[in-house]
Amino acid sequence: MQTLAQRIIHWAAVQPEKLAVDDGTQAITYKELAHQAGSLAARLQSNGVTSGDRVVLLLPKSTTAVCAIIAVLSLGAAYIPADPDAPKQRLQSIVDDSEPKAIICSNHTADWFNTLCTINIDASIDAFTDNAQAHLTSLEGNAEHDAYILYTSGSTGVPNGVRISHRAMLAFFQAVNTYMGVNQQSRCMNTSALYFDVSIADLLLPLYMGASVWLGPTVPLPFRFIGLITNQKITHFCAVGSTLTMLAALPNFDKNNWPHLQTIMTGAEVLNPNTINAWLNCSPNATVLNGYGPTETTCVCTLFQINHENIHQYSSFPIGVPLPLVDAIIEINSDKNSDEKSDEPGIGELCIGGPQVMNGYLNRELLNDARLTRINHATYYRTGDKVRRDHNGNLIFLGRIDDQVKVNSYRVDLGDIAEPFRSQSIVQDAVALVVKHTTYGECLAVVVKTRNEGENLESLLNQAAQALPHYMRPALIASIDAMPLSPSGKVNAKKVRALANQHFLECNERYSHISAHIEEHAL
Repeated sequence: MQTLAQRIIHWAAVQPEKLAVDDGTQAITYKELAHQAGSLAARLQSNGVTSGDRVVLLLPKSTTAVCAIIAVLSLGAAYIPADPDAPKQRLQSIVDDSEPKAIICSNHTADWFNTLCTINIDASIDAFTDNAQAHLTSLEGNAEHDAYILYTSGSTGVPNGVRISHRAMLAFFQAVNTYMGVNQQSRCMNTSALYFDVSIADLLLPLYMGASVWLGPTVPLPFRFIGLITNQKITHFCAVGSTLTMLAALPNFDKNNWPHLQTIMTGAEVLNPNTINAWLNCSPNATVLNGYGPTETTCVCTLFQINHENIHQYSSFPIGVPLPLVDAIIEINSDKNSDEKSDEPGIGELCIGGPQVMNGYLNRELLNDARLTRINHATYYRTGDKVRRDHNGNLIFLGRIDDQVKVNSYRVDLGDIAEPFRSQSIVQDAVALVVKHTTYGECLAVVVKTRNEGENLESLLNQAAQALPHYMRPALIASIDAMPLSPSGKVNAKKVRALANQHFLECNERYSHISAHIEEHAL
């Protein structure tokens, strides 16, 4: 298969004036995309960036950021997208861990990392757009080298870099498009932030196929979404289940008529059948794809197709069957040292093999040993997800077997959330959890055992939240007199979460104390 950069070069020659990307402020053609990416690639090369290197992108979602991605990939290097609005401490940990050859930034972050080669794309934008000598090329690189590294939540409080190879990304394009059907005529809407892997499906795949892409808002803005679908006659887009539900609840949603809409990719959460039915009623020619896939398996590795014919057959939807070349095995015995493996129906941990599996976590050998396993002489990723197969061979998601959870479509590790609280001098221990609250809905909460009674929980929550991205910040905090312990003397997180859930059923306060009677009842 051709690389993404080679495809951009191809489309710039075949359809130079066709719209490539529109961010709502600026629109660029394929010719302009190739030209601007080529100019930036030349700048990166002059600073020593070559195949196998890493480049951090600290950019807001824009046409310029898309050019930066193509520029880095054209050199056979890996791009590392980071949220420019994340706490600087977290960004520093990403830079320290990844040791990039360069950082591409904007005015907002230009002076943050002066010790490295920093390219301020805002200050140099005219040079990139006006360089008449610039031509995008694609260096011959190693397909096994990293194409991108996405940092995900880690149980130690330090984010983990997931390394996805050029080969894995191209394998994903080929496999997933047998279902999505993106082509030159497609008009796609991107909804994902560039530092989440959905952008591989709703931005990079369409560009690979020569389609046009409209960059939607990262934060769901209901009427902006609906306006783009209607006015731009969008044919393909990706959105998590909660976003689809929010949009379907808009007044007069059922009055929409989108015969042009062909494919909606969703997932990351349990889908509401009523929501999916509402979307299909407005889109007579559409198919909804319920996609499943950890970042470690390149965005999506299994799919279930939902259409007008089968939607009423399910009260909850399967996560489907593996993509072409993806292998899915259910490990009945979760003991890594056990030889008891099975791909027969039964409940167990889902293990994913094939070309989409990551190269590993960057600088995390112990985690690699825990998550990557050898089965039948091949490498598989242990997802931590509990599944079984139904009578049609579809995989059914049953929950997690560890401390990773999904809240508002974001996969987070509860240990990662608790760590900034534990690091506070006034806190003896902390346990994070997901609760269903009458005011905040399904949200993150944290229970803390402070060293002294009467500590200011609001101040503690605000201070710890500064070290966390917005999607990992707890909405609720409660103190507790004593953490329940296991027989080994460790904090019994399961019991803490049980009594906290009971507490939040009775308490609507954001800052609270778990009362003695709940502790006695739960313990």
